[in-house]
Amino acid sequence: MKKLSRLAIAVLALSGCQVVAGVEDRVVDPIKGGCTLPSGGNAKIRFVNLVPDDAPVDVCVRQSGSDFARPILRGGGSACPSGFSYTQASAPFGVQSGKVDLKVVPAGSTCGGKTLAKIDGVPIAPGSSTTIARVGNEKLGQTMRAYVDAGADVASGRARFRVIHASPGSGKMSIGVATEPRLPADMKTPILAAPLDYLEGTTAQTKTAFGSMTPEGYIEVPGTALNVGAAPEGQTKATVVTPLPGTEAARTVFLIGDPAKPYFPVRALTCVDAERSEESPLLTKCAPSALGTLSVVSVNAFLYGSFADDEAVRRPFVLDTLAKHDADLMCITAISRKSDRDALVEKAKAAGIYAYSITAESTLDTPPTEPANQSGATPKPYDVPACGGTNKQEEIDAAMACVMAKCSTTGTPDGILKGGSECISSSCAGSFIPLLAGDLNQKRCFNCLVISSLSDETHGQTKNICTTDLRDYKAFLGQTSSMVLSRFPLSDVETYYLPSTSYQRVVHYAKAEHEPGKKIDFFCGELTAAFGTLVPYHGFYAPDATKDPWFQEQMWQAQRSIEYVKKKAADRPAIITGEWAVSKGYTSPDGKIKIDEQNGAVLDLLEKTFVHAVPPGFTPICTECAAGGGGGGPANPYNGDLNIWQFHTYLWKLDASYAVETNLRFTDFMVTTPEGAKRPISDRWGFETKIRRP
Repeated sequence: MKKLSRLAIAVLALSGCQVVAGVEDRVVDPIKGGCTLPSGGNAKIRFVNLVPDDAPVDVCVRQSGSDFARPILRGGGSACPSGFSYTQASAPFGVQSGKVDLKVVPAGSTCGGKTLAKIDGVPIAPGSSTTIARVGNEKLGQTMRAYVDAGADVASGRARFRVIHASPGSGKMSIGVATEPRLPADMKTPILAAPLDYLEGTTAQTKTAFGSMTPEGYIEVPGTALNVGAAPEGQTKATVVTPLPGTEAARTVFLIGDPAKPYFPVRALTCVDAERSEESPLLTKCAPSALGTLSVVSVNAFLYGSFADDEAVRRPFVLDTLAKHDADLMCITAISRKSDRDALVEKAKAAGIYAYSITAESTLDTPPTEPANQSGATPKPYDVPACGGTNKQEEIDAAMACVMAKCSTTGTPDGILKGGSECISSSCAGSFIPLLAGDLNQKRCFNCLVISSLSDETHGQTKNICTTDLRDYKAFLGQTSSMVLSRFPLSDVETYYLPSTSYQRVVHYAKAEHEPGKKIDFFCGELTAAFGTLVPYHGFYAPDATKDPWFQEQMWQAQRSIEYVKKKAADRPAIITGEWAVSKGYTSPDGKIKIDEQNGAVLDLLEKTFVHAVPPGFTPICTECAAGGGGGGPANPYNGDLNIWQFHTYLWKLDASYAVETNLRFTDFMVTTPEGAKRPISDRWGFETKIRRP
């Protein structure tokens, strides 16, 4: 290969050459400064790259039957960009009329390089302009399609637009007038009489509800502003909306994106056919439509040991259902085993929906991130085991002997609890009462024996841990029971460990990149449950002996969570969601919906700092719904007579207008128990908030 002359090197240096594949590779092309598109010939074509991937491409053009010369950017001059990226449309460039062939090659290669897509024999009329689009994906393959552009100026007071379906995997799309200029919006009035299928565009023969069709397939309408929407066939809720200003210009609306690729969402790309981009004269003026909402779901997996009803039969169904859900970001609580969390991560990846996740590895040795209590003091570690100190060995032996005799899979130290807490309370209450009614040491021992038994530990392991281990026992040996699934890449991932008693509670954090280059801070939290008198309190975070200790711990956790969000997110927008284990009381004016109070002061505290993400006029609804109903959501047979709304989503540095929709989730997913009963996947319905993308 020839070496570059000193003159050539000087030209490259002066022109600021952006060498893509090495300087010597450029020798096969004439080196010239600047960047120009082909200008010869008596017609024009425009190339638009609509394949949803990150790789830029170049395009080769020839008269049919002749040889390809150079790709138009590689041969356009040393200052040309390396290629056309996704959603970029070239400015119209010159060709000779007749039949032309085009092929797409990777940016930086020659026309002899790998062919990514091609089209042959495109008829080009003298004086015409034709748009040629590269479309497709890995599953459907790549192809190219030609569309003749509007041939004349638009008359005064009129506007023209056409629609081309270039979104692989989207299925047929109905086109109509949308109620809003951006999502969420409904389809108000049909524009086309029939939906467009993938690779179809409007033609002279397309039937329209209003306006008229030009020979090139443009819909001509009075020049008024119009919100063009698209929705899957048979649906009325728009998935794409692009506003057209009604000015006297021809526009092309491409439906683009791949529903299987969150980074390349389905949206519209609207190009003004006769205008150059303000950013580059090499490009046509095109703009993607604003995206719709982020679907944020919080859900309790109800997989936390023998205290959770029908756990074994529900487990595979719960994991499969969550792995295949359609949320963008999902905060999952009460999934206490590492094996279940790992299985869900793998299932979610295999389903092709959630490629990203947050889980945390924690043990009994994992301390709170900020362990100080309300007075600012850091609690001292225990110097005796949970069942040491003032505990009596005979009381411990009696309690465990009863469990092995009446609530065990084997009746031996190697067995595990059978029948959950109901068996302990109904069959062994007398053996546990001395611990439950005793001093702080005995309450700590009660919690250790019961919670360890509920956490899959064998009877022997439970007794050993509670009588010999100085550490404060937390369920499942201190494992964190919450996690995050995300469609989007996550960065700066961190887990903040809250001060907690008996159960490890955390706030997960990450920046979620919901569009290339656009991130939003995301927090998934879970507070200590409101146990009341069911579980005695022995922790460090209840300084007022006259108030419910679990409520005091929740308030302290909420305060720690608020400070953590403010510190991490700073001035950036953030979404905060989770299971707060509390509920504000509410009764609807007609008395048909009643939500029960459960330490609603925690929500008051959160809402002093954060914006509650509910749309205007939202009516509270239960997520933990009573078996008899009355909470606005479907009755749940796993529950008693209280209706609680404990899943809430909040916004930071975003106003209330960003919350546009809420829904209960997983209400229609049922599993059949061995006894033939239909049961939901959890004792709590999932809660979805749709948030407008900032």
